[in-house]
Amino acid sequence: MYEDAGIGLYEALPTGAPQSFSVTCVMLHGGRNLVLRHFTPAYTLNRTWVQYVDGFDHGIHASWIGLEKLYWLSRIKTFDLFIEFQTKEVPATYKKIVYKNFRIGNSSTNYQLRGGQLNRARSQVNATDCIFGLVGSSFSSYDMDNNQVSGLDCPLKYGGAWWYNGACAQCNPTGNLYHTPGGNRTWADDEVFWEPFDWTPIGISIWLVN
Repeated sequence: MYEDAGIGLYEALPTGAPQSFSVTCVMLHGGRNLVLRHFTPAYTLNRTWVQYVDGFDHGIHASWIGLEKLYWLSRIKTFDLFIEFQTKEVPATYKKIVYKNFRIGNSSTNYQLRGGQLNRARSQVNATDCIFGLVGSSFSSYDMDNNQVSGLDCPLKYGGAWWYNGACAQCNPTGNLYHTPGGNRTWADDEVFWEPFDWTPIGISIWLVN
């Protein structure tokens, strides 16, 4: 979607950060930083805690910015969080959910979700507010379950990593991509979904937007 829009790697040095780091950005409308991208089912996002802290990059197949980078970026200013689902390949069709005032805590909090308010006016679909109920939750992966409610095993159930609470979550952006005929949900717990939609995307991107 963005190949002709100035997408590339840029160096960032947020105030207070111990060193600069690379981020994938699109230099449009003030800039947007890539948080997550997943378009190839063979590339699972069910990764270790260290991988989610440090980040990983397999191009358009699967990438994640890294929680440490996400903390430093969201610490210095207020960003919007754009969640974009590609629901059709031809013609390329996207649905967008927008959150404002997104930010997370540092490593001592296990990157606790500190803010995120659904901006319905800028969202293109009438989505469930998945993130608001997760504020105060720490990030979890299959090998580092930080859910305050024990025994739910949300990362294992959902096949990915995210912020979870007592009901796990009403969305699963790091789940598996199941390219089904017609784009219908399989209703498997570990697929990419966002309630209340009965479709599953062919790809997902998440951006921090100025």
